[in-house]
Amino acid sequence: MRRDCEWFRHLSAFDQQELSRQELTFLRNHAADCEECRRYSTDMRLLADVLQSAVIEHEGSQSFVDEVEEEVVQSRVLDKLNVWRPALLAALTTAAAVLTMLHVLTSQPVTPTLKPDDQPTAEAKVRIDLFEEAEPAPALEESDRG
Repeated sequence: MRRDCEWFRHLSAFDQQELSRQELTFLRNHAADCEECRRYSTDMRLLADVLQSAVIEHEGSQSFVDEVEEEVVQSRVLDKLNVWRPALLAALTTAAAVLTMLHVLTSQPVTPTLKPDDQPTAEAKVRIDLFEEAEPAPALEESDRG
């Protein structure tokens, strides 16, 4: 196919109102000189007429249109969520870890304290007795201290 024919087919795809005077002149002159492009132009016009007459208007109910629009919106939201889901999970996991560490680092250990009037438990008494019965550690001599 010649370059002029390619250009003719390209310009033929546009509505004539969209073309400049020079482009319209080119189309007329080329169609007058080229039998193949003239046949192409005629075939395209016939095809356009057939398609236009075959258009069937669909009058769907508004509820159907609303349902389709809602499905499209939901589909787009899910697509976006699927893209961001791994990042969202990582962020939530990191936040949970940081909050756990903050809780561990800032919490005070619970130490039982006895009030003067409280009596120690049986377990505490055993520990106290064991400690009192233990022999004192031997004193270090000058030569042992290093």
